[in-house]
Amino acid sequence: MSGLDVTRTFEALRDAYLRYYDTAFRIRDPRLRAERRALLNVPGGMYAEPYVEVRPEYATTGRSLSESVTRASGAEELADFAEVGLLGVGPELYTHQERALVSALIPGRNVVVTAGTGSGKTEAFLLPIISDLLKESRSWEGTPGKAERWWQRRRACIWL
Repeated sequence: MSGLDVTRTFEALRDAYLRYYDTAFRIRDPRLRAERRALLNVPGGMYAEPYVEVRPEYATTGRSLSESVTRASGAEELADFAEVGLLGVGPELYTHQERALVSALIPGRNVVVTAGTGSGKTEAFLLPIISDLLKESRSWEGTPGKAERWWQRRRACIWL
């Protein structure tokens, strides 16, 4: 099975499942066996035709995350915070992500991002929110939240 492409991979998997049905659920009568195979071997019977989405390569800014945050007037800590888990270390933002960050950090502005799968839409909307939260946290005068260890409560639980 070396050198499989999308179509041949689909065909190989479909054929393997059909062989499985023929052996695991053997039918003696060849006409019934052929009828079952004909019912299974159509889109919607045992499988759906593969759907292949070609994803374009999105343009990056050519700037580090820190440079993009500075350009957007984001919170100083945003790049370090985002690299801890949201984006990983060292990525460049896609151009639409940086534009969303710049626009969303202007007071009174809203942003709509529409793009394909894997384009970073989640990061595009989270970065401005996290930036605002980081800025807001500098002047926080409230008390810290209480960390409640729910797993150590002595309350009775009813499991359904």
